[in-house]
Amino acid sequence: MLTRWLYVGVSVAVLAAAGARGAAAKAAPKAAAKADAKAEDRPKDMPHGRLEWRAVFSGSDLTGWSVDGKANWTVEDGCIVGRQDPDVRGESWLFTDEEFGDFGLMLKFEITQGGNSGVALRIPRIPGHPANLGYEMQIWDADPDYPTGSFWGLPKANAPPGLQLPNQWNEVMIFCVGDTLFTSINGKLGIAYKNRRRAKGRIGFQVHGGPEYKDQVARFKDIWIAPVTPPTPAPSGDLVFKKTRLDPGACEAAAIGDFNNDGKPDIVCGSRWHEGPDWTPHPGLRVSADAAYVLAFDMNTDGYLDVFAGTPTAKTEVWHENPGKPNLAWTPREWVTRRGPIAAMYAVDIDGDGAENDLLPNGDGTICWFHLAAAVSPKAVRHDLGKQGIGSGIGYGDVNNDKRIDIITGAGWWEAPADRAKDKWTWRPEFKLQGTPGLIRALDVNGDGKPDIVYGNAAGYGLRWLEQGSDGGKRTWTEHLIDDTFAQVQAIEFADLNGDGRKEIIAGRRWHAGSIFDEGACEPTALFWFEHEGKGQAWVRHIIDYNGGAGCGMGILVRDLNGDGRPDIVVPGKGGLYLFLNMGKK
Repeated sequence: MLTRWLYVGVSVAVLAAAGARGAAAKAAPKAAAKADAKAEDRPKDMPHGRLEWRAVFSGSDLTGWSVDGKANWTVEDGCIVGRQDPDVRGESWLFTDEEFGDFGLMLKFEITQGGNSGVALRIPRIPGHPANLGYEMQIWDADPDYPTGSFWGLPKANAPPGLQLPNQWNEVMIFCVGDTLFTSINGKLGIAYKNRRRAKGRIGFQVHGGPEYKDQVARFKDIWIAPVTPPTPAPSGDLVFKKTRLDPGACEAAAIGDFNNDGKPDIVCGSRWHEGPDWTPHPGLRVSADAAYVLAFDMNTDGYLDVFAGTPTAKTEVWHENPGKPNLAWTPREWVTRRGPIAAMYAVDIDGDGAENDLLPNGDGTICWFHLAAAVSPKAVRHDLGKQGIGSGIGYGDVNNDKRIDIITGAGWWEAPADRAKDKWTWRPEFKLQGTPGLIRALDVNGDGKPDIVYGNAAGYGLRWLEQGSDGGKRTWTEHLIDDTFAQVQAIEFADLNGDGRKEIIAGRRWHAGSIFDEGACEPTALFWFEHEGKGQAWVRHIIDYNGGAGCGMGILVRDLNGDGRPDIVVPGKGGLYLFLNMGKK
């Protein structure tokens, strides 16, 4: 049985206008019923979502598979088992009879200590070594250049070492979509790579030759495959983004700030901060890769930005004191005791003093906000609002156009009073958002002067907006779909990326956020920006990155990082820390 799989995202085509969406909405109940019936029929260990996963191994025999070379390929206890032939000691492969083009592949493998095997991808039926004709994902941690998770023989296609767990089952996810290749071992990114060698072919497994591997045993099970339709590029208006992977380490959150006071923006993520403009990494932090938020404040008023970060289940909040010099250790300091888990935290100007030094948590037992009082011994002044809306997502924005930041939840919104710290906030249960909302934001989407609400489904499919209207003096909300072809939409951000004077929406999927049983959990990584005609009805999706390893983690950061006047994008995630420099239109 599959127990823990990584979390990724999917896509497709340019989006339709309102009429097409209306027709789709009418058909939705039938489609949902069909999907529910299908879900009941699927095996319990099959991933959930819109990709059509199916088994390519029956678990009982090798029907549909063919051997290439001399080895002992057998089925034992529901597993494909490969051993060397004792008389030959040569290399051998086991291939599917069927060929595949763009696909996702999930499986588990176990191999004896020091064993040498591999997963074959897109192997054609022509003479030559399979790994040179198609692709081979290495299973061999003894190779320093191409350890497990790498693509053998491809330049710079080497994964980080240590992904493989010896003598136990390892979980693998691979996506081959167009010229993008992606591997993950045990929920950690192996490699995201571009190569055009082969577009279609067989999949399979290898038993390596040589006397040093005479006792190796390679086992494979729970082998699922699904066709993947890559997203269609937008017909026009695309921007060029220069992609750089700043850090291969997993990190769910990041922050931008001038941490060395040289007047240039830097980026902090995980255990390192990256000094701009060349993004030189400096060690010294002890921020967990699972931190749900990383925020930059001068906590102790010494003139240097510090880092405030926390994981969802921490008992106390911790800030990390900036030593003021590169490569020195940052000192973690406990700060505030929590009342409960916190799934996310955002820096917002709630009290209207012009500084984003207020903290809005998603959790901690109730809807609340904190004012950060920076000092030699910093303090957090807590303001509780109430239980209404707790556990349904959190966000912020000026909902009623009174120039005050309100707090938005999935079940309604809290209206800010004139004195946010002393006066009573008013609960407005005016709507209920679909699914499991992530970050919720206010934006005048259709240009009518009324703030609307934008949110994504953090545990399923869908990016949506609620249109604010009025009927007889009463505020109304009408929900519209932006895109429901990718899932796990935790983070969203707004920016005028193309210089047209309107803010576009940036969204993607948070990779490996939860369980295989969350809708759309096992699909390619994706990062998009969405443009509209100003009415919010006809949307065009533009691809920033697809199947390239860049997930959105808990937040999307937007800032002009190179001084060219164009907003750039930074995304953390379990696939690493990525920078996308906005190079302008094609």
